[in-house]
Amino acid sequence: MQEVSDYVKKELSSKQRGIIKQLTKLIDGFQSALSIEILASVDFIKKQNPNISKEEAINRIKNWSERKRTLFLDKYLDIAWDHLENFSQDVNFEATT
Repeated sequence: MQEVSDYVKKELSSKQRGIIKQLTKLIDGFQSALSIEILASVDFIKKQNPNISKEEAINRIKNWSERKRTLFLDKYLDIAWDHLENFSQDVNFEATT
C-alpha cells in the first residue's frame, strides 16, 4: 500500500486526490463484488428515476433479473439506498472536476 500511497501523493493533482478520497468514502463498507454490484444497481435506478421511492427502486431491482432477485436481499438494498442518500448530501463529485 505504501507504493500506491507514494504514487498518489507524487503523481496525482489535488483534484484527483480529492476524487479518490470521495470514491473511498462512497465504497466504504461495500468492498465485496456483490456489495459493489448492489450499490451500483441502486445508484443506476436512482439516476434513471430521480423521484423514485426506495420501495419502488427495490421492486425494480428485484424484477431486473433472477440473479438480482435471488442475491440482493431487501436489507442490502435498503442499506445501499440509505448510504447513497447520505453520501449525496455530503459529497459532490462535480465540484472536484
